[in-house]
Amino acid sequence: MIAKRYGMRRALVFMAGFAIGCSDSAGPGADHFELAFARADRTTFASDIYVSRADGSNATRLTTTGDAGTPRWSPDGRKIAFASSTSYSGNLVSNAIESMNADGSGRQSLAAGTDPAWSPDGSQIGFTGYDEVVFPYGGGKATKIYQVFTMMADGSNQTRLAPDSAYNLMGSWSPDGNSIVFTRFAPDIINDQIFVMAADGALASRVRLTANGMRNDTPVWSHSGAKIAFVALQDPHFSIYTMSADGSGQTRLTSGTADDMCPAWSADDSRIAFTSNRDGFFQIYLMNADGSGQVRIKTNFSDTCPSWKSP
Repeated sequence: MIAKRYGMRRALVFMAGFAIGCSDSAGPGADHFELAFARADRTTFASDIYVSRADGSNATRLTTTGDAGTPRWSPDGRKIAFASSTSYSGNLVSNAIESMNADGSGRQSLAAGTDPAWSPDGSQIGFTGYDEVVFPYGGGKATKIYQVFTMMADGSNQTRLAPDSAYNLMGSWSPDGNSIVFTRFAPDIINDQIFVMAADGALASRVRLTANGMRNDTPVWSHSGAKIAFVALQDPHFSIYTMSADGSGQTRLTSGTADDMCPAWSADDSRIAFTSNRDGFFQIYLMNADGSGQVRIKTNFSDTCPSWKSP
């Protein structure tokens, strides 16, 4: 179960690459860009970061190394944090968190890990890192598994949150910066579930939000703080859901006839961008926050894991 679940999640990080025929300019200049995403041709896992308008027009390439995915705009729109692949070992991808300016300049490595998420004030980045813990199924031996970390935006003061013997994966910060929503897997909860905790990782603050029997993943807080979008496995496919911030009102937005993943809220919370392979290969789609009006941003490439720029 763990291999299948994390394999799909990590594969999406790098389903994008060299996009022949699109803009290869050094940066967006004075144009108004809203989406950041990873792009590949349809035959490779090599990926680079692009930005575009919300309708997908004027796609502009920011990286050229073929190893970058899961971009996330900083709250002020001046920087983009992202994950880059370094090596593969079994079912685990060894990734690094990097950042760059919004025009693609100033690229720098910050930490080992993936799933970057900015704090609302832009001073910190939460991410999924690796640490050795005694996992219950590990025969009493220390095992390196995914854990939630935070660090300052320059990569300093890396701190593991809520240390315990479970798989914990970074989701996002609450808009007030006081809480972090994340995915947790441990034998006693059977499947991956979504939890929330105080931003300092205090164990006493940890609250479970989902208990639906499905595997749940990639929770993302809305800008208003009222809703959380997330992904649930409706065997054999992933679907996008929303729920209230307290876990109530869980509502399925996509059909589950394909893999719908990587939800991202628009700046005004009226729409959600997401990744789906419903048309044969991974592309970015937009829908209203209630799941209506689902439309594809049509390109000839695999575009994945969008991030919507704040106002």
